[in-house]
Amino acid sequence: MPRYFFDLIDGADAFPDGEGTVLPGLKSARDEACEALLGLARDKIPFDGLRSRMLSMVVRSQDGGRLLTVTLNYAEEPADWSA
Repeated sequence: MPRYFFDLIDGADAFPDGEGTVLPGLKSARDEACEALLGLARDKIPFDGLRSRMLSMVVRSQDGGRLLTVTLNYAEEPADWSA
C-alpha cells in the first residue's frame, strides 16, 4: 500500500508531514485529509479570536508529488462587529 503525506497550511504557516500514513488509495487519503481539517476546525477556529481563516491539507505521494489539496475556509460575519 502507498504512503501518503499530509502537509497542513494554516494561513502563512506550513507544517510538513515527515512521517506519512499508509493507506489503501487516494480516496482514503482524501477522506483522511477532510477528517483532519474538520478536526482542526473544531479545535482551532472557535477559540483563537480570528474572524476568518483558511486551512488547507496538501496530500503528497511518497515521491513528493502533490496529489490533491483540500481547503476549508471560515469567515465570521456578525451583524454587529462590536459584539
